[in-house]
Amino acid sequence: MADTFELRAEQHQNNELRLTLLQRPARRRGEEEAEPEQLVAIWGTPLHLAREAISSILREAGVVPPRGGITSLRAGDSVDLGEAVGTRLAVLFFALKPLRKLARIRKIAEAIVQMSPEATCYWLSKAANGLDYNTRRRHMRALRILLAEE
Repeated sequence: MADTFELRAEQHQNNELRLTLLQRPARRRGEEEAEPEQLVAIWGTPLHLAREAISSILREAGVVPPRGGITSLRAGDSVDLGEAVGTRLAVLFFALKPLRKLARIRKIAEAIVQMSPEATCYWLSKAANGLDYNTRRRHMRALRILLAEE
């Protein structure tokens, strides 16, 4: 399936933009396509500080116009994404969601943009499919420490 992810721009509190990444479940032969399930959402400070990295990922995939970036996305917009772009965005969103420090967010975002597709798939599996919340949180903390070299 070409489009396994979907990026939705939604309105959050106080007219703030929220980006939600959804993943479509695998479809078996003869089954109807299921509704996508929410994977991760990002808003506020992490979204504002990571706009450049998000735009870069979407631009390289040819999803968003080069000049518009994610600022061209408005509440209610929806963009279908391929697996490579979707996994990279998911890892970026999971890694940046709890952060607030500008330098750390930029460093981690730049490293994720440069990451190989195999590495993003590995870290997405750790972030989204861990045994429990604490395990998934530890995996993302390990990724942040690895990328920010702290």
